[in-house]
Amino acid sequence: MARYYFDVQNGKPPLRDDEGAEFNSLEAAVQAAARSVAGNRHKPAGKRRFQ
Repeated sequence: MARYYFDVQNGKPPLRDDEGAEFNSLEAAVQAAARSVAGNRHKPAGKRRFQ
């Protein structure tokens, strides 16, 4: 499995993903990132959680 890191630049300063997450494929990583962004779209910046 490959480890993917999702740094987020939605304000200042950027949020760096130092932990990353393992996925079986690039497609699975992209889908997880899309779900995370969609789930956090309407939350205040300080309350966002990325998985």
